Amino acid sequence: MTATHPLHPSRMGLSATLSLDAAPARVSWCRSAAGAVLDAWGVETHARETAVLILSELLSNAVQHGAAPITVRLTLDRWEGALVGTVEDAGAGWPTPADRDPAEMIEGGRGLLLVGMLATRWGVTKTAGGVGKAVWWCQAVPYLGLEVLR
Repeated sequence: MTATHPLHPSRMGLSATLSLDAAPARVSWCRSAAGAVLDAWGVETHARETAVLILSELLSNAVQHGAAPITVRLTLDRWEGALVGTVEDAGAGWPTPADRDPAEMIEGGRGLLLVGMLATRWGVTKTAGGVGKAVWWCQAVPYLGLEVLR
């Protein structure tokens, strides 16, 4: 039997899942819970704040336009320095960025434009069974205090 080094890539993934209903008050709760998870994982402040902002935008969309249940997943790949987040809901609607000048969007409609500016990549996929969708994003996270052994 071979022991796996503690810094081996197979041991660098961290994951958290939050499930919630579609009540607007849950957005604030989920934002705080996700921030606490990212803090516990040692994610740098700027990257954490960016992730929480993206999550808040996607979660607000799911609450307003989607349907319960809503599931939030965060996965941190410390080896690659990447955070992937997913907001999944059972609604049939498909999110698309607003096709307007952002200056005209006083009351809303800027969320996906903001996600597109802040995330490294983002997209939408159908959930298993074809009911609902999962909106995901990926963002780089800075060095997390890992030493490279040579």
